[in-house]
Amino acid sequence: ESGARVEVVERYRPAAMASGWTLAGVRQSGRHRAELPLISRAIELWKILDAKLEASIGYTQSGNLRLARNAQEAEVIRALVKNQKQEDINIELLDKNGISEIAPKISREIQVASHCSTDGHADPYATVRAYRSAAERLGVIFRIGVSVEKITTEARSGDVNNLKYFRSLKTSEGEIYAGTCILATGVQTNDLLKDIDMIIPIATPVVVVVQTPVLPEIIKPVIGVANADLALRQKLDGKVILTSGGAEINTEISERGGSPVVLPPTNQVTEVLERVNTVIPDMTDASIERIWGGLLDMTPDSLPVIDSIPNYRGLIVATGFSGHGFGIGPAVGEILRDLVLNKTTQLPIDAFRFDRFSTKADTGGSIAQPSIHG
Repeated sequence: ESGARVEVVERYRPAAMASGWTLAGVRQSGRHRAELPLISRAIELWKILDAKLEASIGYTQSGNLRLARNAQEAEVIRALVKNQKQEDINIELLDKNGISEIAPKISREIQVASHCSTDGHADPYATVRAYRSAAERLGVIFRIGVSVEKITTEARSGDVNNLKYFRSLKTSEGEIYAGTCILATGVQTNDLLKDIDMIIPIATPVVVVVQTPVLPEIIKPVIGVANADLALRQKLDGKVILTSGGAEINTEISERGGSPVVLPPTNQVTEVLERVNTVIPDMTDASIERIWGGLLDMTPDSLPVIDSIPNYRGLIVATGFSGHGFGIGPAVGEILRDLVLNKTTQLPIDAFRFDRFSTKADTGGSIAQPSIHG
């Protein structure tokens, strides 16, 4: 829309990885305060995306209910509500009766929960398809099934700052030259940054996702828990999606039929089923239609990196969304537009700067234990 000529290079297909693996929540509650301006703007955009993208994306503000399953979690929820009220978030603390009014299927053993009525969720596949179609109407070229093999940069004579400049991408179908490149490459970001001797400390815990067939209405709001080891939502088509917390295990992305696959361990599947049955007893007899795994791109502080790469011109990174990037996606798009056009971003991004971590590829060291916000 701003007049730039754009190409998208996609190794598999849009929504093949994180954007398709996600629970697809659009929430303010439980977020770090640095992300609140982004989610506030994003919700403004989510409300009009159907019209803007000329397609249904399944967005609904059905609320977010975050449960405390024991006394320790109850203290976490109380603190969450207190702190986020100070940030002017529309959040309230519910007792057992308040929970039952909003979600009668929730176990009466749950004593306390937070509730944000303006949170919601969307259909991730429909959203990505709608963005792609809108982009193509504006002339964006999508190179699907093309893998990026290397970033090339160059020095320029007369540059007193000794900067390097983005030159091209070497891909499986030839070289692409451009003035600017955005690396929105999730868990595979460091595979490309190594070409310029840089790194972002990213851990890649595995999340298991379980989907049921169509069920009668079980729940309207998105459900989470205080320590983030369970979340679920009922899609508009009636299917219920459950997700676990992240497990620090060694696994690789494999391919099946040309699509990326992450295989979760059996014990992780068992754990998430046990947790959901405790929270919603009516789920005990539900059938399972699909199980899949996904990888989170977790940074040490669980905040994304959205920034131009220091000492380089024309290289921008948007990664490390740590399991909660889908909801802020529309606002991140506006930030990236501003960075590409060398404008001051309309939203604050200092908390997401590239150089807040050690970024040289040979620094070594350990990655802090990640924790998902909310």
